[in-house]
Amino acid sequence: MPLAWHYLLQMALSDEEALSRDRCPPEMVITHALSSIIYSHNFYAKLLALEKGILNFACCANHYIYKYNSCVGAGPSYHAVCDALKKLAAYDLGILQEISWNKLSALVLQLNNVQHYLWPWNFWVGREAMMKIGTATTVFEFQDFSPAAVDLDAKKQCLAEIKWKDLTFEKLLKFIDDDHLDIVCALQWLCVVVNFVPCLSKYQSQIKKLYETVAAKKIIPPQKTCFFPLPTNGNNETITAELLKALIDFAKAMGYTEEEYMHCLLYTGGDGLTFECMLLLKLYLQFHDTPFQHLEWLQPFLKTWHMLWTDLSQIYEAHWDDLSGADPLSIGNSANHIKCKAPGNVKKVDYYPYSELAYQVLDACILDCWR
Repeated sequence: MPLAWHYLLQMALSDEEALSRDRCPPEMVITHALSSIIYSHNFYAKLLALEKGILNFACCANHYIYKYNSCVGAGPSYHAVCDALKKLAAYDLGILQEISWNKLSALVLQLNNVQHYLWPWNFWVGREAMMKIGTATTVFEFQDFSPAAVDLDAKKQCLAEIKWKDLTFEKLLKFIDDDHLDIVCALQWLCVVVNFVPCLSKYQSQIKKLYETVAAKKIIPPQKTCFFPLPTNGNNETITAELLKALIDFAKAMGYTEEEYMHCLLYTGGDGLTFECMLLLKLYLQFHDTPFQHLEWLQPFLKTWHMLWTDLSQIYEAHWDDLSGADPLSIGNSANHIKCKAPGNVKKVDYYPYSELAYQVLDACILDCWR
């Protein structure tokens, strides 16, 4: 093997451009070539071939590719890839169940609906086009969490104190950090100026540094998040009865049953409708017999992206006016000048194109004030 590595390296370095290549270095190419040879020589050296087979599976490759790769020894067959994926899933499921029963760990579920449209080749009675709807979830492990955040007994104690009855609008306003808000607003104005005025572009790095230091509320160090996709089921999350079946199915996949489960909060996130359905479930099942049945372990929360989407829709609902409107401060008036189409529904706009439009209008208004 060292001799083969030496020969291949000399062959790869015969080209002077290979020495300065970053995207495809010679060492990587040689390692791949030697690994392919080892796969054809050793029956148990399957990691590289299995990786290629999983990549083909993820890309929905044609089954003829699996047959060809298996014939020339470049990859496993389709059935071997499926068996490997099942074994990897079972292994990850075992790790997930260990984490779910560890009192020093905490998990959070992210729900989402999945849709697949089935279009038959030939139409006749009993074979019409249909939409298959299901529910998928991904489980994340909390990083650097406080044990009190998932303490079920602490939550019951807080609810028994009924502190929410004293909550007023004035108390909510006091939670806003006005000093931090002033810093962010000032940096927003400076950021627009240095981005659009060429002579001030040299200050962009300094503005970025201020965002990362002065305007940072809590600096979270980068770290790897451990996540596990759970098996998808065929329940519709927008229907409360089917959402309950989906939640119980996901709990069983984590190792929880009605007789035995961790007495802690399981944070479960979803979009606006899913969040509302989970709250309704807890309301409907509050008088059931066991704590597991009335979902005392379920802690619903609205996912951040959906909150931003709702906030963006509210902005358009309040400030859109009309494309032909004469108010220069409305978003519709600015959209008309840059030939942008009106949203189909201002109460639920498409997030990405119309968030970009909102930022463009904001930048234009700030530059107009500076002028």
